Amino acid sequence: MATPVAAANRPSTTAESEQKESASTEVSIHSRSPRSYQGRHSYGDTVSYAAVRIEAATPLISTGNRVCILLGVLLLSWVYDMDYRLRRTYIRLASKEMAGQPHVVTLNVIRILCLIIDPAAAKLSDVFGRLEILLVTLAFTVGGTMITAAASKTDTVVVGNTFYEIGNRMATLILHVIIADVTSLRGRLLFILIPDIPNLVNFWVYSRLGHLMIVKLSWHTGLWLWCAVYPICAMPLVYFMWQLRRKTKIAGLHQNYKKSLPERGILESAKILFWELDAIGNLIFLIGFGVFLSPFAVKISEDNGSLNWKNKYFAPMVIGALILPVWVAYERRAPHPMVPVYILKDRAAWGPLGVTFFGLFAWALEGPFLYPVLRIAFDLNDYESKVIASIYDYNVTVSALIVGAVVYRLRRLKWFILTGTLISLISYALMIYFQGELGTQNGVVASQLLMGIAAGFFFVPALVSLQACVKHEHVAVITGLNCTISGIGNACGSMALASFADYLLMKKIYKELGEAGRKWAEQPFLPLPQHPVGDHERHIVNLIYKHFQRVRCFAGGAMTIAVGIFAFCVRNPRLSDTPTLPYDVIRKHRDHRDHDGEE
Repeated sequence: MATPVAAANRPSTTAESEQKESASTEVSIHSRSPRSYQGRHSYGDTVSYAAVRIEAATPLISTGNRVCILLGVLLLSWVYDMDYRLRRTYIRLASKEMAGQPHVVTLNVIRILCLIIDPAAAKLSDVFGRLEILLVTLAFTVGGTMITAAASKTDTVVVGNTFYEIGNRMATLILHVIIADVTSLRGRLLFILIPDIPNLVNFWVYSRLGHLMIVKLSWHTGLWLWCAVYPICAMPLVYFMWQLRRKTKIAGLHQNYKKSLPERGILESAKILFWELDAIGNLIFLIGFGVFLSPFAVKISEDNGSLNWKNKYFAPMVIGALILPVWVAYERRAPHPMVPVYILKDRAAWGPLGVTFFGLFAWALEGPFLYPVLRIAFDLNDYESKVIASIYDYNVTVSALIVGAVVYRLRRLKWFILTGTLISLISYALMIYFQGELGTQNGVVASQLLMGIAAGFFFVPALVSLQACVKHEHVAVITGLNCTISGIGNACGSMALASFADYLLMKKIYKELGEAGRKWAEQPFLPLPQHPVGDHERHIVNLIYKHFQRVRCFAGGAMTIAVGIFAFCVRNPRLSDTPTLPYDVIRKHRDHRDHDGEE
């Protein structure tokens, strides 16, 4: 069904011919031929080749095709999740066998820098296609695993793990994009959680199956095993996507998206790809955010994880932040921008992105340090502390699934996001109230339950709301940008937590206990048997941890208020039965001044 051009009903004049040419790019993807994608900023025959191809195939996607593709996504997600859990242990075993840490700082930097490749990977999937990028991710993952499995030196482990991290990150993104391609907005909230469903089972399976694999198999053998598991488990998804493409070709719909690059010379094709991939914009983006995030990864790995920040670590962050305006300025004039600026200027985009950023910021202030607080201030054992600390992750998926089922009927998202913000504030209030008194762990359990439920109410709905505000050809990139923003929010929250831990925990312990505080600062769990509750030294440490708990929960609550402010800015369109909203609906909610000149 074609969506009319915004200015279709205006009378035609010679003076408006240029405006018509520009407006022709606003026609719905369903009705556009490759030539209709050419605008004043086009260097090729199509914009978002993959989006056009999936739109051409949409009429041929039966319920059976959709179910098979989603089951393929579930199977591959299951493998990635279990491997990710086991790999952390394998890397530790490799480190021990090689008598040293295999460049832990480098591995952490690589892991965090991989957070910013999502928009670039999304752009690649738009130009070359979803199936092609899925195969590339498998090549990176399997290749990196093979290199690591065959490693005998720490440098080889680093190289292999680099390829694996790139493949893992790209796979996470491309699976979400595939789900967005084949599902309606109405059911998106349910189906986009498919890659997270393995968390509900693997959390319990890992303790048994993972332990068995680690005990029975060496880390070399374990990694070689995953080299075979990945391709086998990816075959169903690859086959079903290839089958869908074949059906489109048999039906003759492939002519609607046939690319003309093979008809051109090598240099001309390279020029087209250079601009369509937005190579310059991606490079500026990677440099800016890479410089911004790298100090966090470096410092958190130094001194056995000592959380001590100095001014020299903030300088790269400032430089990275200053590069952001350069990226925005370039994207305004780029022939094929990574993300059109008019989208980012719309509150339908920056509202959900703000919810994601500050939501992850708040969680990073509270979640990672909950385990030591439970062990020391609440005097809980290792098992109890781990169970309570994992309640949040478990409840996020469960609550989001329930919200998805309700949204399928109501077709609205905004009030769920606002409700989640309110529940999150209540959970932080409980955390502040139960800040470390003995016997009050039930209050912490209740707060973690509420916090997980709240996150399910606003994190995933914010992503779906973000996808609803753009045309199909921008869904992949906006999803990748959301993933990057979530990683940046997590990193900034961890940076703030590190500062709190340095000034409110470590320095306070040294100040109150002197040299005796060294053992509590460096290895806080070892002195617990020698200093039970009631001991003078333990009492001082408990008071310090209580104060630290109160401050970080107040900070998390403040970030949650910011989440609520951005949640009010989120638009509340009625979710359709199509993969994206009709373009006239998107255009109706957008400021025409921001849109003019940006297509």
